[in-house]
Amino acid sequence: MYKDRTTSRHALARKLLATRDYLWMMTGTPTPNAPTDAYGLAKLVNNCGGESYASFQNRTMMRINQFIFKPRSGAHAEVHRLLQPSVRFAISDCIDLPPCTTQRREVDLSPAQAKAYKELKRDYVLMTRQGQITAQNEAVLRMKLIQISCGAVYGDKRAITHLDAAPRIRALREAMEQCSEKIIIFAPLTSVITMLHQELSDYSCGVVRGSSDGGPSDKERNQTLSDFMAKEKPRVLIAHPRTMAHGLTLTQATCVIWFGPIDSTELYLQANKRIDRPGQVHATTIVQLTSTSVETEIYRRLEANETLQGALLALAKGGWE
Repeated sequence: MYKDRTTSRHALARKLLATRDYLWMMTGTPTPNAPTDAYGLAKLVNNCGGESYASFQNRTMMRINQFIFKPRSGAHAEVHRLLQPSVRFAISDCIDLPPCTTQRREVDLSPAQAKAYKELKRDYVLMTRQGQITAQNEAVLRMKLIQISCGAVYGDKRAITHLDAAPRIRALREAMEQCSEKIIIFAPLTSVITMLHQELSDYSCGVVRGSSDGGPSDKERNQTLSDFMAKEKPRVLIAHPRTMAHGLTLTQATCVIWFGPIDSTELYLQANKRIDRPGQVHATTIVQLTSTSVETEIYRRLEANETLQGALLALAKGGWE
């Protein structure tokens, strides 16, 4: 939450901490996307020794093109030096957890989804040829492709166009039927969470949405999570990973199913850890549903803890499927 030095949160933290004699920060993943994520943390501790962000980025990252930066050889050592003094304990050094495996399941697009996907891909190629692609609008297009795959496309003024997502819902049900314990389903869109709650009405489902998304109060949310851990029902939680990625132990569940990928490495990694943590006694499974090469590449980068910037450009050069 403090890796970005340009946020209001970071500025406020600097004001609050500037006069402290010492500062001890605790973080499980200090560089979730790139070595440069460490700069915001070090800025709070010692102002990065006076080094500018541009200088640190140049030392740790290599510019491939307008959109893509890759870590330089030895970047991890530079991050280590920047964040000293520090200690690190791997979970595997402290406890033995049951194995956690990841499955990627390919799902067909419906005709409506395939048509929308083809049109958006054509628009992207055209914008690329005209030199109109920036990091910002690439992220918008990437999220639009995820919306198409999940069956809910946001238009002007947040109007939602629903697309037939029957093949993906069938694949979701198949994955659920293969799990005998409790299940968490993550969806990257509030409208998709609502749709899944309706589609899975034959299951005992709890829904966790943020209060800003029309979700329940904190009291109701906490009751849903408590029931999930302590009672037989609900057996399934449907949630946006933003609402459940941190601070929760949900080891009654043994399966996490991603109905679609999230556009954040940190949220993806932390959300999966809700079931793969101390207290878990069963083997766990992470299931990724994917229908396009874009989703597959996003999942690959999320697992590898890589930035999503430039993912579409890389795919466009290699040819989309």
